[in-house]
Amino acid sequence: MINRLEAENNPNFFFLNYSNEMKVNNFIIIPKHFFAPNIIIKRNH
Repeated sequence: MINRLEAENNPNFFFLNYSNEMKVNNFIIIPKHFFAPNIIIKRNH
């Protein structure tokens, strides 16, 4: 995960929420620069 976040081609995230009629209610963009290695919490296996 850390390697992916530090890569040159780290993606932006796009989130869509749809209604029952399949119309977009919300469109949220989270730019890639908001995802930094210091926000990652290592999980215990």
